[in-house]
Amino acid sequence: MNILVTIDKNYLPPLLVALDSIGKSNRDSHIDAYVAHSKLTQEDFDKLDDVTANYDITVIPIKLDDDLFENTPVDDRLSKETFYRLLAFRFLPESVEKCLYLDPDIYVLRSLEPLYNIDMGDNIIAAASHTYSFVEKLNHVRLKMGKNSKYINAGIMLMNIAEMRKCTTVEKIMTYVNENIQKLYLADQDVINALFWDKTIDIDEKLYNMDEKTLKRYKKDINYVKENTVIVHYNGKYKPWLKGYKGVLDCFYPPVENKGPVPKSKIKSRVKSTVNLLKLNKQQRIVVWSALAFWAVCLVLYFKFGKGLWAVVKDPVVFKTYLDGFGGFDRVIFVLIRAAQTVVKFIPAEPLEIGSGYAYGVWGGLFYCMLGSLLGSFVILALTKFFGKKIVDIFVPTSKLESMALFKDDQKLYSMVFILYLIPGTPKDIFTYFVGLTPIKTVPFMIIASIARIPSIVSSTWCGATLSDKNYLFAAIIFIATAALGVLGGVIYNKISNRNKEKKQIKSGEA
Repeated sequence: MNILVTIDKNYLPPLLVALDSIGKSNRDSHIDAYVAHSKLTQEDFDKLDDVTANYDITVIPIKLDDDLFENTPVDDRLSKETFYRLLAFRFLPESVEKCLYLDPDIYVLRSLEPLYNIDMGDNIIAAASHTYSFVEKLNHVRLKMGKNSKYINAGIMLMNIAEMRKCTTVEKIMTYVNENIQKLYLADQDVINALFWDKTIDIDEKLYNMDEKTLKRYKKDINYVKENTVIVHYNGKYKPWLKGYKGVLDCFYPPVENKGPVPKSKIKSRVKSTVNLLKLNKQQRIVVWSALAFWAVCLVLYFKFGKGLWAVVKDPVVFKTYLDGFGGFDRVIFVLIRAAQTVVKFIPAEPLEIGSGYAYGVWGGLFYCMLGSLLGSFVILALTKFFGKKIVDIFVPTSKLESMALFKDDQKLYSMVFILYLIPGTPKDIFTYFVGLTPIKTVPFMIIASIARIPSIVSSTWCGATLSDKNYLFAAIIFIATAALGVLGGVIYNKISNRNKEKKQIKSGEA
């Protein structure tokens, strides 16, 4: 068996006890115990060798250099040791295809062979869950895990190292950590669950990860543990080698003569950790304050002009009168309103387009609507190119993010943009936010999107122009036809989107 432990010097005494318990309960097994560390000395390893001398256990030191962690976001909360388990596939010898990771704060009561010989197939992790009900659901949402997945405790894990080498890289892990660092309340355990939830086997916590909470939850007693449990896990604040242990499972732990002090309350450290966790970096501060300032301006404008503007826009006759009140600047005002409406959907686009047709005719309305859309689209692209996905999350509901998948095929990017902007009824301005996150060039996008928008805008300006001529029957026909095309366009868009999702699921299944 291959066993992996990752420790700093403070956990050497518990590791000595853990290895002794492994040796006693696994006398018929040869064990290679890999000890990943950065500061243990030869004297420390001499102590480990002394403990394992009577057993078929070979202790193999793995000194981890700082170079391996040069891209890790190490701080007071996330130490280098945090990432040791995550990168096991990188530093373990190529000959190691599977290993059992064990925290040092454990005591092994019987053979580990049944756990070690679980058939993992192409799964990466086999571990037990310690969370239930609300906390489990919260973890699913927080880490975007599958609905029926289990949030596992990473203190005892059977790791399919060979499969891990196929499925992930150090770069992939570090990218995830850096992009999601503020949601990683439990550091690398969160990362393991987030990245491998769909390749995890759930094992029985009563057998392989028994702690005080599990003992109480399942209403078991010491006799059950003696007869069935393989691994007792002393996770949490209270430890058998410290004073003030709360529980009954310390009866399995060897007597400790000079116990350490009672653990201090973790409330202060947890508050500090949470503050550090939520602390914004420079870019996030820029995004947040810019967004707050922007929305403050929007609210002021809405309450000062917005309600009145909507009342004006929805009636083409009133809208034309409103624009006429600006004299020679009426067209400038309309373009600015159209641009603002493109960036933030504070009023619908269609009444605005109908109003422009009423005020300026079919082609005049088309020209000014296009000009406003171009200006608004340029603002959106500038925001998304500068701030990235975070600005999209501010302006566009999260539920819309599935549409992003339509723009991930670089080879068909420009043709997809043309088709989606051509179809009536599609959320074109929302698409523009997503387009800003792709490699698409600004000028080609502006040209393609503008040409594709023409039929949809013309149908609305034409409707407005016929209203201006008091041809109400024809205007009604155009309006109904436009609405029908919008519904049809929505159906087509949904089919394209669903087809794309199916292709993505098929590719994921093949992978």
